[in-house]
Amino acid sequence: MPLKILVIDDSAYSRAALTGLLKSIPGVEDVSTAVDGVDGYRQALKIMPDLIMLDLEMPNMDGFTFLRLIKGKQQAPVIVLTSRRWETDAATALELGAVDFLEKPALCPSDRFFSIKGELAKRIGLIPYMRPQNGLSLKRQVKAAGKTMPDIIAIGASTGGPKAISTIIRALPSDLGAAIVISLHMPPWLTEPFVERLNSESLIQVRIAEDGCMVERESVLIAPGGAHMTFLKSGSNFMVKLEQRGSEDHYAPSVDRMFSSAAKVWGPRLTGIVLTGMGTDGRQGAEEIKSNGGYVIAESKESSILFSMPEAIISAGISDEVLSVGEIGEWIIEKCSLKH
Repeated sequence: MPLKILVIDDSAYSRAALTGLLKSIPGVEDVSTAVDGVDGYRQALKIMPDLIMLDLEMPNMDGFTFLRLIKGKQQAPVIVLTSRRWETDAATALELGAVDFLEKPALCPSDRFFSIKGELAKRIGLIPYMRPQNGLSLKRQVKAAGKTMPDIIAIGASTGGPKAISTIIRALPSDLGAAIVISLHMPPWLTEPFVERLNSESLIQVRIAEDGCMVERESVLIAPGGAHMTFLKSGSNFMVKLEQRGSEDHYAPSVDRMFSSAAKVWGPRLTGIVLTGMGTDGRQGAEEIKSNGGYVIAESKESSILFSMPEAIISAGISDEVLSVGEIGEWIIEKCSLKH
């Protein structure tokens, strides 16, 4: 399918470099450019691109305002162009609806800018499978009633995950009667600002998991980028054991590793939730959750940006319920409030 892409960036060099780069990728038919958010907003509504590449720091209208205004107006996924010195801004953009990000090389006339071609081509290959989150609330698809109320909820996500996780966590009360652990495919430099922002805007405590820290009710632990989150039981306490990424690991943190470890420790008192993302990470771990008597929920296609991860759970017959992202938050509140 020939693709139309809109590049929104106030740097003339960036626009020219990205245009040349994008046109060298098979499947890209047309590349339009805009000099700021105002120009980009007008063009996005006029040409209806298949993908938008968005800079954040721009005059007249920045990328954050663009994301707020464009929501619901067009269907193109937005990929943010950023650098590590703007990691906090990148985390904010992902929560505002950007589906992914690319780390932008230094803005200088050199071949360094073309180092992102491989990663950019991967994102473009996912465009046919992407959809913006629309917040649809659907009737629950329930296969079996939960056997027990959960002591712990383990959540896994990838592309589109920051927005989905933020939607769920911000809806939770401070006195939730369960612990929540999350593995999200995100690099180390972006995990910390994401967690800090989420904690500042949530009633429940949110923090990055550390090796040896306690897993406790009324708190959310998010695995640090580049490490796997697993668990140990010591007496009546439950602790995190971080494992470093191996050379053969495709994802770190791995949802499969977290699910498998949690299933062994909590058994039927565990609920696993698989959110939006590309690939099948979480499917094997979800099978172990079921084998140990736990409960599994998959996000619905209608609210997923990328349905691959939830679809893998549903297709394998593992999921007990299929819920929209809004309903998942409601489910957690409903089930865990019974423990008070």
